[in-house]
Amino acid sequence: MEYTTAEEYLAGKIEKVVLPSTTASGKHPVFIIRKIPPKAALELASLLELPEDVDLENINEALSSIDVKEKLPELIDIIIPACVVKPRIKKEKKNEECPKCLCIDDLEIEDLVALFEEILEFNGLTAQGIKKRQKFRRKPSGSIGRSSRSKNRKAAD
Repeated sequence: MEYTTAEEYLAGKIEKVVLPSTTASGKHPVFIIRKIPPKAALELASLLELPEDVDLENINEALSSIDVKEKLPELIDIIIPACVVKPRIKKEKKNEECPKCLCIDDLEIEDLVALFEEILEFNGLTAQGIKKRQKFRRKPSGSIGRSSRSKNRKAAD
């Protein structure tokens, strides 16, 4: 059996986003975003002081009790660099480590807002996305857990 390539693994986990501003050539910038990686998700949970037992069923309630606007700069500093794949965006100014990277401060406000909203939507973290997940979770289902994991392991062997 062949191993999964990086492209196969990332299929469906990244998305192109067309931004509202225009470049010097008159084109709209196109960026590639990804799902929020686990490390950034942990940083977000810590920043927002979410309870350890928060799950998809009550995340909307947990998030609605937090003043997100107050923490928006920190949210942007975590989410944008972690989720924008191309071009790379760093929190701080360009440096030797990444001379071709953009800095968050390089982005126009309309592009920054568009990226932030697209990332939240892509991750199902908008009010609509949360409702969809809650509907999906409430549907009765057969036993998924261990049996499907065992099947996946056997398929990989």
